[in-house]
Amino acid sequence: MTEIPVHKDYFSNAERCKGNTYPCVVCGRPAPNPKYMVRVIYGTHVGTQQEAESTHIFSEDGKELDGGDLGLYPIGSDCLKKHPELKEYAIKTA
Repeated sequence: MTEIPVHKDYFSNAERCKGNTYPCVVCGRPAPNPKYMVRVIYGTHVGTQQEAESTHIFSEDGKELDGGDLGLYPIGSDCLKKHPELKEYAIKTA
């Protein structure tokens, strides 16, 4: 599991997404037909399905909280090239 290297303009770029288009997890640009997806964990990291299943977070009173595995989100090909540390987590789409 590794932290998502979020681009400084992520939020302004993500505002351009319309309809069912999700932004790239790194730069925030719209990714309507992504070639690659990554599994987002707790909104700040990417990891494997096994890591997502074994990652647990607890509240102050010791109860396990939901929401660790947020599912698959797009990552742009350019961002994947710029951040080779994310390649091991990238899943090629059909």
